[in-house]
Amino acid sequence: MAAAAVMSKAGTARITISGGTQGSGVQSWNAPQMILLNMSAPESNGSMLCAEDAVYVAVPATAYGGKHWVRIDENSAPGTAKQADVEKIMLMTILVEVFNPVLELHAVVHDNAITKIGVDRVNDADATRYSARLTVDTLVAQMTSLTDASRDRIRKQLTSYGQTQSVDFWISGRNELVQFGIAGLSSTNHSATTLLTYSDLGAAPAPVAPQASDVVVPGGSAQS
Repeated sequence: MAAAAVMSKAGTARITISGGTQGSGVQSWNAPQMILLNMSAPESNGSMLCAEDAVYVAVPATAYGGKHWVRIDENSAPGTAKQADVEKIMLMTILVEVFNPVLELHAVVHDNAITKIGVDRVNDADATRYSARLTVDTLVAQMTSLTDASRDRIRKQLTSYGQTQSVDFWISGRNELVQFGIAGLSSTNHSATTLLTYSDLGAAPAPVAPQASDVVVPGGSAQS
């Protein structure tokens, strides 16, 4: 798919997410992969930076001695946050991989299971919609930058929603992926479709991890 090369070259975009997760922000899908989200869902307001191995949650500086971020990873100590909350937040790291447009487009080509649906309007322009069903194994196999343990963790989570993922792509006349949809990522409604709409391809500034001195680690005072 020509769109994969176009998106690989772009590397970044501003994004709007609706459906199971709601918010807006900036995404970088070239290394290091990150998504900075300003969440707007009633149950999860605030800013969150999702990386491949951790999630940084924005906090009031007055609560942590002037620091602005709490880092949550698989080693986060229970007690600072409920363990169930830690696990829920860690699921956000999956979005960095699943919302990688180049990865998704390569997986579709590998499975050769894409169907043209028609033309829709996205960002006030025509875009051709394609639909496909991807196996979780095919999708995870594209995550070559991850460790075996990380791929196993993502495979386990995705297969808890089903062995296949229903995905939709909206491609512009310039072979840009302008919108992406995936069903089954909502923890409360597995039939809901999460939509990610792209703008400012290649022009959006890539998100960066906060400085270690500005980060609190559960169980400690600051990131080392």
